[in-house]
Amino acid sequence: MKKKTMMKAVGMVLVLLLVFTGTVWADSASSLTGDNDVQLDFSVVIPNVIYFRVGNAVAGNIDTVTLQDDNFDLLDGSGFTGSIEVELISTSGDVNIEASGGNLQDGSTFTTIPFSDITVTSSIITAPAFGNTVSSGVGGAVVNTTDTWNFAYLWTSTDPPPSGIYDGTVTYTVTIP
Repeated sequence: MKKKTMMKAVGMVLVLLLVFTGTVWADSASSLTGDNDVQLDFSVVIPNVIYFRVGNAVAGNIDTVTLQDDNFDLLDGSGFTGSIEVELISTSGDVNIEASGGNLQDGSTFTTIPFSDITVTSSIITAPAFGNTVSSGVGGAVVNTTDTWNFAYLWTSTDPPPSGIYDGTVTYTVTIP
């Protein structure tokens, strides 16, 4: 009887081996006769990412562009210039850049200078005029570039503004079109 039970057990093992030989699951393979292939699907997800830096790369830092004329060029505006580095990285291609802010204001006299009196020029990343939105103008499916934005102040009213330190903040907002 023990011999008959033993033969049945061996028979079951052989049947199981025959049934599972060459059978492959998605994450494993087994074979007594040769190689087996297994497959694994991959998916890479790259999200919409926009990184926009105006000024230095220190987090939480707001740089200041000082337009100061030490050469008494108030009438032609040639001395009132400054620049700042900008960087744009976008996995969504071209983006829109908006510049918004109030006026520059002198803290002691409360006299203001409109931001529209300050011009900005660029060569790679299109700099928006204050109060406007523009396309970055870089193009392509992915953007990864730096530029220098150059600012100039030329007073446009009939009389120059009174002496003082005029401060103001511009907020740049970058969006996917």
